[in-house]
Amino acid sequence: MNFLRIIILFSIFLGCNLTRVFSQENSFLKLSENIEIKDNQIKNIESEILSINLVNSLSLKPQQAAFILEEAKNLKALYGQCYIKSLEVKQDLLVVYAKIKEQLEVGKLVWNTPLHFQWDHYTGKIDDLSALMQDAIEESVKKVESQLEDFQLQALDGFSDCIMPSYNEGFIGQSPKSSSFEYILENIKAMPESVYAAEKKRFAQQELDRIKAGYRNYNCQHYNSRGSKKDILRAAEEVRKMDKVLFELKKEELGRKLQEKMIDTPPLMNRKQRIIELLLSEQAIPILEKRANKKPF
Repeated sequence: MNFLRIIILFSIFLGCNLTRVFSQENSFLKLSENIEIKDNQIKNIESEILSINLVNSLSLKPQQAAFILEEAKNLKALYGQCYIKSLEVKQDLLVVYAKIKEQLEVGKLVWNTPLHFQWDHYTGKIDDLSALMQDAIEESVKKVESQLEDFQLQALDGFSDCIMPSYNEGFIGQSPKSSSFEYILENIKAMPESVYAAEKKRFAQQELDRIKAGYRNYNCQHYNSRGSKKDILRAAEEVRKMDKVLFELKKEELGRKLQEKMIDTPPLMNRKQRIIELLLSEQAIPILEKRANKKPF
């Protein structure tokens, strides 16, 4: 009787714990699904913001926005046609691949057989559709580029994919200020020898801490964890050996080299890639529509 009671109690305990485990598992799955949904929502909003930033950086006139919008819509329509045709061709290609696999599994060759010619035919069709789309993109890029003014092309060349891009200094005839890394080198160069000898390690650590803090939440550029105090000290030693004239000539280059060691910067796309991004971005179309319908001042 006692044994039976133990079995019953154990079953109840096990059932309660299994229920709790399954409940926790379901909660975890729901949490994971919610996180994935939120992540997708964030990615979508980020894409929209990047498209807005790109369009805003160009300061498009309504007629320019209308022209780009028309090109974007034409490309979208062509892509839809090519996509439907490619699905039809790929369905036939899958059948051919299945037959090729069957032949190869029994040791038969397919070279110069009807299957070979069918494979060649369908892959050629897919290549033709890709070439048609690529040619249309290239043509649209040329048209859009011809519609943009010099300052807009410069804006394209200097644009970074950032949620909050910083002001591009030196734009439209302004003289760019020295970078923070040039300031570091200027401070090092200006130190008296006695001060530098006593303070160089402390100064390098101070600058490293400042760089880490300054670039922690900087959305376009981020502190490179491989960067170290030694990189700052090496740059300091190089600067200290230079005379004033050579330093003034080289400080921009040296500042850029130090920055490359300390900071991860996303690579810039070239002008053509930016225009392609603008034309093919799903999020850019409603933004361009607003700009095209905006009344000029």
